[in-house]
Amino acid sequence: MDSSHSRRLRPGLPALRWVGAVAFALAVWAPPAWPQGRDTHTSPGRSLGLLASVVAAQGDEGDVLTRGLVDLGPAEVAPFLRILGTGEGLSRSKRAAVVATLDRLPAELAARHASDEFTGSVERRERLVGLALLAERGRARDLVTAVRLAQPAPADERYHRDLARAVEAAARAVLIRDTRALARVRSVLPEAHPFVRERVVRALGAARADARGLAVLGDLVGRYPSLEVCVLSEIAAITAAVGGPFEWSLLHRVRTDLDSPDAAVRRAAVNCLGRMEDHESVTTLVELLSDESQGVVECAAWALERITRKSFGADGERWRVWMKDEARWWRGDAPELLRQIEHGSATEAVAALARIAGRRLYRDELATAVAASLGRAESSVLRVACSTLQGLGSPRAVEPLIELLDHADPDVRVCAHRALAGITGRVLPPDSSVWRHSTSAPSTPRAIVSRSAAPTADED
Repeated sequence: MDSSHSRRLRPGLPALRWVGAVAFALAVWAPPAWPQGRDTHTSPGRSLGLLASVVAAQGDEGDVLTRGLVDLGPAEVAPFLRILGTGEGLSRSKRAAVVATLDRLPAELAARHASDEFTGSVERRERLVGLALLAERGRARDLVTAVRLAQPAPADERYHRDLARAVEAAARAVLIRDTRALARVRSVLPEAHPFVRERVVRALGAARADARGLAVLGDLVGRYPSLEVCVLSEIAAITAAVGGPFEWSLLHRVRTDLDSPDAAVRRAAVNCLGRMEDHESVTTLVELLSDESQGVVECAAWALERITRKSFGADGERWRVWMKDEARWWRGDAPELLRQIEHGSATEAVAALARIAGRRLYRDELATAVAASLGRAESSVLRVACSTLQGLGSPRAVEPLIELLDHADPDVRVCAHRALAGITGRVLPPDSSVWRHSTSAPSTPRAIVSRSAAPTADED
């Protein structure tokens, strides 16, 4: 028999050889069989075995893949996708069938879950596989699928911890991978179970530590009472990365929670305003030093010290005396000092700046006025102005100080750079373009950590 005839009789030989090689690898790598439902071991052999089954399938690749992934469990999803990415042994048509199955499988599993077709551990395992797929491949449109997969089953007495972790990981990955998912957060939360809402909010805070993520979180303040502490905690955690000044609407919503009947909400709001250094809330924070909750009192004292840089503790009377003195100074001395800074001689301006440094109650207004003097020609005034702005610590001074990084006087550039580092806490080179990019670019995702002030779910 000639070689050409032999090749015609064995058209699938390369694929069969590949399957044989995989079978040999399985004999070496495959771990002992674990009981159904346990994901205690992952190995290349298990994923290779599933891929070999898909290669050998004749027209039912989708069904083989679905059954195989559910059987392997969520821990094997990522290893399988990595091996699939190599494309070895897959024809173009089989690869297209596999990708199509992976795209539709999470939604199909969510639909089966919603129809109560399956219950118990097998059904939960399927949902975990769907969430693991979304964590690896999900896009903005899949955020609603993640929420539906994570909804508790009617037979569940408690919300399962593994589902909570899985939906948080999936939502976080989707929000990082596709910025369009931010616009879908508001629409998916109403139908979500309270525990699922909390996990999505945590994922939002961890994935989008930037101004856009902060805006979405701010819009959630006051919408879901059971979620209020979680939302405020995420806002507080993001503010350090975003920096100010913050939108008035956001500050107003958070200030409203200072009057909440729930002590946990009041404390979370105080913490949030303290981190945002909202000097307009100082009067209310002083009143909260008489709150019935000791936790609120301690947090209010901390917030006041952070905002004002004064150390009066929880002594409400000392805070009130200080506020009266500051208000008297603002009405009496401040206008003339600000005039001297902008229009007086260099000696008058330097003396006026020295008297303003360290005033924190009206720091934003003072910083705006001092920043207006940075256009003066005298380098001596500019150096002292930079030091004063650093002492005030207002984010409103950042942009004017960045402009000074290009000043002709090297001493002025050094002072401006030092002030920027002190206000923002960022360690960057004295390059204006780098600072502009840093203040406008989104922040990197934060690690997922629990920041809630109190337990929020009864999980098993």
